[in-house]
Amino acid sequence: MATLNSALLKEIEGIDFYKQFFLAGIYEDGRETDSERPYLVRVGLDENAAGSSYVQYQGCTLSCTVIPKAGYYDPLQCVRFKFEKSNVVDKREFEFCCAVLQDFSRKHVLVDPRSLTFDGEYQYQLVVNININTCDGFLLGAVLLGVQTALANIKLPTASVDSTNVEDLEEKFKQGAVVKEKSRFIFDSDKLFQVRLRNRLSYTGLLLFKDEEDDEPIFLTDPTTDCVARVNTRFDIIVAENGKIFLWQSGVSPDITKELRKAAYDKALENAKKVFEVMNTVQEHGRTQSEDME
Repeated sequence: MATLNSALLKEIEGIDFYKQFFLAGIYEDGRETDSERPYLVRVGLDENAAGSSYVQYQGCTLSCTVIPKAGYYDPLQCVRFKFEKSNVVDKREFEFCCAVLQDFSRKHVLVDPRSLTFDGEYQYQLVVNININTCDGFLLGAVLLGVQTALANIKLPTASVDSTNVEDLEEKFKQGAVVKEKSRFIFDSDKLFQVRLRNRLSYTGLLLFKDEEDDEPIFLTDPTTDCVARVNTRFDIIVAENGKIFLWQSGVSPDITKELRKAAYDKALENAKKVFEVMNTVQEHGRTQSEDME
């Protein structure tokens, strides 16, 4: 009954229900507003994929698999994303996430197409399948973490083209290949090369809550979906390891001063340091998790 009453109060009071918690520096569940939920990241679980990852991060659970294909050189086909989601995933977060990744794909932000070319006019194409099971808050951070750890998990055989013979490529390359004219691809599994990320990126989502009676705005780190839906002012920031900004979105509000923008950027850099440490550990050990992860 207590849960039902809480849900009813949220609908009736809206943001006022959360204000008492935010002003105390906590979320409804007692977690501090500047803290993150437990996380778990693993790679290499799917033996049928060239690279794979499983992520529990910031209230989201998802998996990524990467299937390489071989075909004619086409920069727009270098990295392609395919998305699946459960019905519980917030539509706006999902559409925002898809739009950002598709834009990064067109601009070759994650992988340089030239690093996947062979024999001049051919290339590997990486198809990234993203399956989102749950989402309770911002989605892009978990997806970007899953995509990058999966891509960095890939080692591909050196490829070449033999136009003197045509064979069934399924035996040569089970992940599939695009065949044009009378040519076949030859893959040397004894000579592997590591797929390298062109940029390593970190996403930081922040909500900015300001009470009319309080001069000091409050940053909400790792909020739940309920909070995201009720707090209008948010920041979406993606930075690279060198601090370069690849995405900056913030609401239009008189509360967002120059000082707050600087504070948001500093929080993004602080979060990026943690994210890159996670990626480094996964790259070295194949998995990592927070100490409070059960």
